[in-house]
Amino acid sequence: MIQSQDTIAAVATAPGRGGVGIVRLSGPDSLAIAKSLTNDKPVNERFAHYREFYDTADAKQELIDFGLLIYFPGPNSFTGEDVVELQGHGGPVVMNRLLNAVVHQGARLARPGEFSERAFLNNKMDLTQAEAIADLIESSSDLAARNALHSLQGLFKLQIEQLLEKLIQLRVYVEAAIDFPDEEVDFLSDGHIEQALNSLDQGLTDILASAKQGALIRDGRAIKEYAQEVARVHGFKAGSGLPVRAPVIDMIEIGAGGGSIAAPDVRGAIAVGPASAGADPGPACYGRGGASATLTDANLVLGYLDPAFFLGGAMQLDLAAAERAITESIANPLDLTLARAAWGIHEVIDEDVARAFRIHASERGFDYRGSAMV
Repeated sequence: MIQSQDTIAAVATAPGRGGVGIVRLSGPDSLAIAKSLTNDKPVNERFAHYREFYDTADAKQELIDFGLLIYFPGPNSFTGEDVVELQGHGGPVVMNRLLNAVVHQGARLARPGEFSERAFLNNKMDLTQAEAIADLIESSSDLAARNALHSLQGLFKLQIEQLLEKLIQLRVYVEAAIDFPDEEVDFLSDGHIEQALNSLDQGLTDILASAKQGALIRDGRAIKEYAQEVARVHGFKAGSGLPVRAPVIDMIEIGAGGGSIAAPDVRGAIAVGPASAGADPGPACYGRGGASATLTDANLVLGYLDPAFFLGGAMQLDLAAAERAITESIANPLDLTLARAAWGIHEVIDEDVARAFRIHASERGFDYRGSAMV
């Protein structure tokens, strides 16, 4: 764990006026600074104390506000450091005065995303979870919020770790076969390695397929860029990633693979993803035992896919199985026709992709209103 030497502070609530506003501190002096604003009254950990906050920068020790003080000692906090929250009334003037008071006592203003950065450096979360926090905050739909929450819970990380574990097991198996060549059984020709490699390949294909790629097309050609941002902290927000200079096609990625499972949500609306049927058993139309309705099943029912020529004819799709899965999972529970249920699945994904393109195009000053999404 990396222990920071300085203490940072920032207003943790959204700009504007509201009933409650929060100033958050993180670092070794968090508790001492907070106590200096409250006449050094004792503070218990993880307990909401009612306190009056005073402006110690003023010789008169003028009262700024009153509210709650909560102390989260490290390492059991969001950042892994000592964290204090000062919760007062949500007016911008009050928040600014309170923030100025903690800065006067030795804290410094936090950089954008620095609380999450410290959480990452202290192994409280990985990069996918750090990005998921920004995605959850920026989400503009229930589907986007659910996707971000699943990543925040570590589901994507778990998928990667499971594949890595399979790869390690395969490596150990191969190394053992090479180290003990005198064994009567030829371990390298018993079919186990081929099966394991196929399983790994299917898992990687499923993860790659879980992100649809899209590009802005102008005058029939994809737009070229000579600089791009990678590892953005705030989803599609410009300036939140690392700049890289290289010729690339201007693209965005949206998590909406063909295996994304569709199901009714608590409001009786169609939700798609983030759960996936994977590559095995895969969508119901694969005929491998999958029973959940997926985006691929919907595209097949709607006629976007040729059941006899999937993957260039290498695989046949089962239209009846796709229709059955959508009927049982979506149409019957929501009292829809098969066609309307399939279209609903397709429409949910279209809207998610369109929203991403609107943000992407607006960043580049591109007027997309006369364009079509294909």
